[in-house]
Amino acid sequence: MNKTDKKHHIEYEPFEVGFNGQGSNPLFEPVPNFSERPGDYSITPTIDNNTIIVFGRDRDPFRENKDGKKEKAGKGILDVETVSGYSDHMGAGAIDIIVGRGAPYPLEGVKNYPNYLPPLYLTKTLSEVLNFDSTGEVSEEGVTTTLRDGNPHPGYVMDAARIYISQMCDIDDYFALHPVSLIDVDQGPSSAIILKADRARIHARRDVKIIAGGDKNTQFDSNGFQIKENGRIHLIAGNGDYQYQQPIPVGYNLVNCLEQIVRSITKTLTLLDNFMTSQIDFNAAIADHVHPECNAGIILANPLLQGVNKIMNVSNTQDQLQLTLQKVNVNNIRSNYLKDGGFAYVNSKYNTTT
Repeated sequence: MNKTDKKHHIEYEPFEVGFNGQGSNPLFEPVPNFSERPGDYSITPTIDNNTIIVFGRDRDPFRENKDGKKEKAGKGILDVETVSGYSDHMGAGAIDIIVGRGAPYPLEGVKNYPNYLPPLYLTKTLSEVLNFDSTGEVSEEGVTTTLRDGNPHPGYVMDAARIYISQMCDIDDYFALHPVSLIDVDQGPSSAIILKADRARIHARRDVKIIAGGDKNTQFDSNGFQIKENGRIHLIAGNGDYQYQQPIPVGYNLVNCLEQIVRSITKTLTLLDNFMTSQIDFNAAIADHVHPECNAGIILANPLLQGVNKIMNVSNTQDQLQLTLQKVNVNNIRSNYLKDGGFAYVNSKYNTTT
C-alpha cells in the first residue's frame, strides 16, 4: 500500500473518532515503544507523532561488539544485556535523532509485532527485532493484523530518517557502508555523524564545501589515534552494488593532458601532410620527365629528378627528426599524465566515485 493513497495505514480508534490532524485536532497514530537502556534520556512530544531524540551512549544493537557482547532483552534481569558498540567505554556519548520508527507501517500493541524497537540502522525483519522485546513474541504466522487496504504487514521495519552522532563508533560497520579499499590504514573507532533517509539534501544559498582532513595543528583524532592517511572523499552509488570505486579525474591536469595529445596529433598530421606533398611533387616529376634520344655512350642522370630527390631527402630528414620528437612527447604524456605517480596524473589521489 502506498501511504499517500490513504491517510492512515491501519484502523486506529483515536484517528477514527476525530484525532486525525484536521481542523484544530491533534493527530494520534500508532508508535512503537523505544527500547531504552539504563542511562538513556529520550525526548518525545506530548502527542507523539513518531519523533524522538535519544541522549545516551554509542549503540550498535544488532551486532556483537569487539568483546563479543550483544544486546538482548531477556526474560529476567540476569538475561538482559545492554552493552553494544562502545557503550561500556568512557568518551562514547551519542545523540540519536529519529523520525518514523518502525516504518513503513508502524504498529503498537499488536500480536506478533514487537512492543519495543531498538534503533534500526538497517532494515530488519520482525523476527530479527524479537531480541529486544521481552514481552512480545513473533510467530511464523507473522503479524495477524492486516493493513487498511486488506493486505498483510510486509514483515519488515526500518527507521524512516535519522541523524546519528557518536563520540566513539565504527560507523561504516554499523550502517553496512561499502568499503572503498581492502586496506584501511587508519583503523580504530572514531567520532562520526551520519544522516540517513529516503532522500538527503544539502542546500546552501552560497556554496557547499566538503572537506576531508586538513584539521590544523594536530595529527590525532578525537579518540587519540594518529591520523596516518590524507583525507579522502568517496562518492558511492548503490553502496557498492554497481562497480568498483574509481578515482575522479582532476580537471586542470586532464585538460592539459588532452591539449598535449591534440598538439601531438596536429603535429603528426602536419608531418603526414608534408610527406604526402613531397610524394606528390616527386610523382609529378617522374610523370613529366622525358628521355631524350642520345647516341651510344654515357647516360646522364636527369638533373630535374636529381634536384627533386635532394629536396625530398632534406625534407624527409627533417620530418624523421620531428617524428622522433613526437614519440618522445607521447611517452612524456603517458608518464606525466597517465601513470600513477606522474607529476600531473589526471586522476585524483584522494577522491573516488562509482
